[in-house]
Amino acid sequence: MRSLPSSHKNPQQTLNPPILSSANLNWRGIVLEHCQQPICNLPQCAIAWHTLSITQAHSGNTRVAVNGQWQHHPAKPGELWILPANQTTQSQWDGELEYFRLLIEPHWLRTLATDVMGHQSYCLDLNLQATDPLVYQIVLALHTELVQNPNASHFYAEALGHALGVHLLKRYALLDTDSISTSPISGSDFKPVIEYINTNLSQSIQLAHLAQLVHMSPNYFAEQFKQAMGVSPYRYVTQCRIQTAQRLLKQRHLSIAEIASQVGIHNPSHFARLFRQWTGKTPKAYRSQSTNTKSV
Repeated sequence: MRSLPSSHKNPQQTLNPPILSSANLNWRGIVLEHCQQPICNLPQCAIAWHTLSITQAHSGNTRVAVNGQWQHHPAKPGELWILPANQTTQSQWDGELEYFRLLIEPHWLRTLATDVMGHQSYCLDLNLQATDPLVYQIVLALHTELVQNPNASHFYAEALGHALGVHLLKRYALLDTDSISTSPISGSDFKPVIEYINTNLSQSIQLAHLAQLVHMSPNYFAEQFKQAMGVSPYRYVTQCRIQTAQRLLKQRHLSIAEIASQVGIHNPSHFARLFRQWTGKTPKAYRSQSTNTKSV
């Protein structure tokens, strides 16, 4: 392996901390860093997140080894490098380097691929000399937000990140067409969800947890569940709660408040309103009618 020029003795083997970072702002799925580094000779490493690097200024040359194969790059201002997650790399540069680094969480990008493009898996391409004005402008906008509005709402930054993620998937990712179902999802595909709902009616049932049971994102799950079952997940859960309450009301050993609690509606007044919306009767009237029907 060729070494750095002899005029550059004792290069650093670790990166300096970024001069600016969004890490503490909890932007969903992304972290932006503004970095300035001296001459470096970095050892092999792999980062668990996808990495986008955009050169701002560089006074020398850069060499990058990907899986042991060295490539020489002049690292021109505005040049984009895309490194997929867990890609083993080694880097050297012989002059001061300023760049933006955007870290992208793989699960977040996978969820975006599912929700927006209908693909459940993707493979981000390695690209070490791309020029992409749109990516550059989005990263600059994120940097401006980080500098000027660090304590502002994160929604603007996340909207920019969302747009960037979709662009990366369309231009730099191989989408797994085998992951797209060729037949409609049926009710049987949601058997774990149905079983969970029926055994946990007394608890708070969260859409995100239901989606996890069938390995989908919440938005994609809600869409597919409604298509397969004919109703939204919320309406299906409510329907199960009311039907169970109807069955329990026909029995006499539980009070209406106890029945409400057993079906996961812990406010009796809310239970009464919801029950009436679905059945046209109050719980008390429904119980009375059921009792009278039995005695006839």
